[in-house]
Amino acid sequence: MRRGGIMLLALAMALGAGCGSAGAEPPEGGLELAVDGRQLEVIWEDNDSVEALKALAGSGGLELTAEPYGGFEQVAALPERIVRGDRQTTAQPGDIMLYSGGSIVLFYGSNSWNYTRLGRISGLDEAELTELLGGDGVNITLSVPS
Repeated sequence: MRRGGIMLLALAMALGAGCGSAGAEPPEGGLELAVDGRQLEVIWEDNDSVEALKALAGSGGLELTAEPYGGFEQVAALPERIVRGDRQTTAQPGDIMLYSGGSIVLFYGSNSWNYTRLGRISGLDEAELTELLGGDGVNITLSVPS
C-alpha cells in the first residue's frame, strides 16, 4: 500500500511538474507587451497564432492603436491577418485574444465569443486592468527582445 502511494505521488509530481510553469515561459525568442508605454507581464500561449504575432512584431516591434468596445475590451487591428484557431470561449479580465485572425483584443471585462487565446496579462487585478484599459483608447506595443 505504501509503495503504491509513493508511486502515485511520483507520477502526479512528474505529470504536474511542467503544468505550473509551462505557460509561464514566453515563446522561444520572447514576446513583450506594453500598453501606453507600461511593460506588462504576460503568460503567452504556446500556439501558432502567438508565433505568427511574434513574427509580425519582428525585430522592429509592432505599434498598434486600440479602441474600446462594449465596455469590456480594447481592440486593435493587426497589419495583416494571422493564423487562428478560434473556439467558443469566455474571455476574462486580463485575457489576450485574437479575433477573426485580424485583431488583438485585451480584456478588462468578460465576453463569450469565438476567439483564439493568445495569452493572459498577469500581476494586475480587475480594477487595475480597468484603470489601464478602460479609457478611450490605448497604444499597444508588441516587441521581440534582442
